[in-house]
Amino acid sequence: MLSLYKESLDVFEKMRVSLRKNKQLSPEQQIQEDIVDMEVSKHRIRISKLHSEFAYLNRILQFYSGQACKISFKDDGINFPEPKSITVDAAKTPEFKELEWESKLTGQKLSLAKSDSYPDLKIGPSMQLERGMGQDIDRFGVSLTMELPLLNRNQGGRALARQQHSLAEARLKLNKTENDIEIQALVDTYMTAIETLKLVPKKTELLRKHHRVEKFFLRGLISISTMVDGHDELLNLMEERDKHELLALETYLKISQAKNELDSAVVVWGKK
Repeated sequence: MLSLYKESLDVFEKMRVSLRKNKQLSPEQQIQEDIVDMEVSKHRIRISKLHSEFAYLNRILQFYSGQACKISFKDDGINFPEPKSITVDAAKTPEFKELEWESKLTGQKLSLAKSDSYPDLKIGPSMQLERGMGQDIDRFGVSLTMELPLLNRNQGGRALARQQHSLAEARLKLNKTENDIEIQALVDTYMTAIETLKLVPKKTELLRKHHRVEKFFLRGLISISTMVDGHDELLNLMEERDKHELLALETYLKISQAKNELDSAVVVWGKK
C-alpha cells in the first residue's frame, strides 16, 4: 500500500503542476485543481501514517528477534495452504491448555493435602537406664514416635484442596465443548478467507488496472472525477484484500498454535 500511495501521489502532483501552468483557469479547471489538491493532501497524510506503522513494526521485529532485520515489501501475495489439508484433531486453544494445567495443579495440591493428613513417624535409637535393688540396668532399643491425633490432621486443607480440584475439573469439562467450537470456528474463518481471496483479483492484476487508469488520465482520456473514483475504489479493494490476507495468516497461525505446531509453521512462513 505504501508503494501504491507513493505512485498515485506522483501522478496527482504531476497533474497539479500541469493545471497550474495555465494562468487563467476556467471554473471547471479550478474545481479540478481543488480536487487534485485534496487528493495530494490525503495521500501525504496516508503515506505519513503508513511510514509510522512501518517504522514501528520494524522496531518491534528487531526488539523481539534481537537482530537488525527489516520487513521486505511483497506485491505477489501469500501462498496459503489449502483448507482441506488442515487437520485439527486434538487441537486445543491456549485458554483450554491453561485449564488443563490448572486441573493438574489442583490435583497435585489435593495429593499434597492428603499426605499432610498422616502424622510424621519418627524412628530412632533409644536408651534407658534403670536403677533398683542395687543394680543398674541399661536398656537399648528402637523408639517410634508419632504425633496425635493420628488420622484427622489438615481437615480444612484437604477440604479446600478437594473443592478447588473439583471446580477445576468442572471448568475443564465445561470448556471442552467450547474449545471444540472455537477450533472449528478458526477452521471456518480460514476457509472463508481463502475462498474469498480466490475470488478477488491478485495484487499484480489490481496494479495493472491501476496503471491503466493512470495512463488514461495522463493522456486526458478520462476526467479527474473518474480518475479519483477509480483510484479510491482500487485502494479500498487493495486494503480489503490485505485485511483478508492478514486474517487468513493470523487464523492459520492460531490453528498451528492449537496443534502445538506454531514453531514449525513460523519457520515455513519465514522461508517463503
